[in-house]
Amino acid sequence: MAGSTQKAPSPLLQRNFALLWAGRMVSVLGDLIFNTTLILWISTILARGQSWAPLAVSGTSIAATLPVLLLGSLAGVFVDRWNKRRTMVWMDGVRALLILLLFASLPFRFLTTWQLAIIYLVVCGLNICSQLFTPSSLVLFGDIVADDQWERASGIFQLITPLAAIIAPPIATFLFFTTGLFWALIFNALSFVVSLLTLLALALPARQDQEQRSQEQWSEQRSRLFKELLEGFQFFVRNTTLVTLLVVSVLIVAFDSIFGALGIFFVTQNLHTSATLYGYISSAAGVGAVLGALLAGLLGARIGSVRLLGFSTLATGVVIIIFAHTTSFPIALLLAFVIGLCMVATNVPIMPLMLQVTPRPLLGRVEAVLTPTMTLSALLAVAIAGWLDSGALASMHLVLAGLTFGPIDTIFSVAGVLTFLAGVYTLIALRRLPDKQSEETRVETEAAAREG
Repeated sequence: MAGSTQKAPSPLLQRNFALLWAGRMVSVLGDLIFNTTLILWISTILARGQSWAPLAVSGTSIAATLPVLLLGSLAGVFVDRWNKRRTMVWMDGVRALLILLLFASLPFRFLTTWQLAIIYLVVCGLNICSQLFTPSSLVLFGDIVADDQWERASGIFQLITPLAAIIAPPIATFLFFTTGLFWALIFNALSFVVSLLTLLALALPARQDQEQRSQEQWSEQRSRLFKELLEGFQFFVRNTTLVTLLVVSVLIVAFDSIFGALGIFFVTQNLHTSATLYGYISSAAGVGAVLGALLAGLLGARIGSVRLLGFSTLATGVVIIIFAHTTSFPIALLLAFVIGLCMVATNVPIMPLMLQVTPRPLLGRVEAVLTPTMTLSALLAVAIAGWLDSGALASMHLVLAGLTFGPIDTIFSVAGVLTFLAGVYTLIALRRLPDKQSEETRVETEAAAREG
């Protein structure tokens, strides 16, 4: 019937998206298995029984963070210049080779310093590649997913990390203690190969070929490197939507990092329970994240990305505040589940909104502003929270309106209040942003009413 609308199939039923999703899933699973393996390798073999073992383990985090802070923004310029699939294929190939290089460190098993140095260099190299791979994948996502499917597809993409986080640690632990390092490293190297093959199998739009011709012309203009970098930064800071996304993302990642640093003490001091139950809090948040990714993609397609972002950020702030003051472990478990659900619901609309307001030639540089800023905010949040908990607020004990305020619950509460205010700011700042999904829903509803 003329004027009737037909619901689009799930993005996973579309070949290109299914390939991109599957490759990304295998790659992230390999990354998390590798990260867990490194922690086990350093703590139980290389630094076993040594007082400096925690410092050696934390060195991997430093090696992973430095490329983001030093090269993240610059990488965005090259991503915008280069062919996206070709960049991703090269980065997957290089990362597979870097993992295999770790086997070169095994003969130096009695030279711990050399082995740690090789590990840190490989981790640093892997994350340099990621600075080029991740922004390229954002652009590729926008190319292969129809714009009226961005919310649903983003929700499905958000499933990847929590699912991998649930599956990877037990696999890594089993492989490490039963077969040693060999199969854990091989699995991660093969995960990049699988990702590479799925990228090669994509059937991309014609504009990718046009893009390649233009990139060849841009490559001759090396003197424009910093000018292009400045253009991307200026576009970002002048765009209200992007600044809003940055504010929300920074606060969400800040709380996540703070809980990662202080969560074990929250369980023992505030919930008055055993440290052995700490893992269940993270597991509950992971399960909530899986459900949140499924629901948020569908909800965003109905109410629009702006409302989903604003209301999920408000909800996240409220639940964090409640969580901060609970003293019951079962209630904390339930609230952790809700926090995981709300935080992922906040993440789902970020990608569609970025694609909506950013011209394609600037997407790499925009992503390259967002990611390093989030990384820096996570580091600062952990440093400030650790200083407050162990120093400035160490002896704090206040009772206000029937609520007890100690160091950790105060830090969590401040994070919750700031997140809630970010939700309010989002709904106000983006209230005039044309919501593509809401407009399409309105048109479909009016068409159906006319037919009725």
